Amino acid sequence: MDKYALARVIHVLSVVLWIGGVAMVTTVLIPAIRKMGPSADQVGLFERLESRFALQAKITTLLAGLSGFYMLGISTRGVDIPSPSSGGFMP
Repeated sequence: MDKYALARVIHVLSVVLWIGGVAMVTTVLIPAIRKMGPSADQVGLFERLESRFALQAKITTLLAGLSGFYMLGISTRGVDIPSPSSGGFMP
């Protein structure tokens, strides 16, 4: 696997994990905590769960950014990048 393909894999996986995590927090976690009713437990539970996601979000955001800038750097140096219409990386 060449460096561009590896960067693309890292980029896509990072974005999927990042956006998937955001979707999980906003569509599942927040509504479930709201249904608990008003209490101090809501805030504590949300902070505990969100802090676990925060590390994953920071790492995946960093990986997506770095891999994106790496691919941009390669593409501006005249490297032949396969396009999806020409078959790209698909077998």
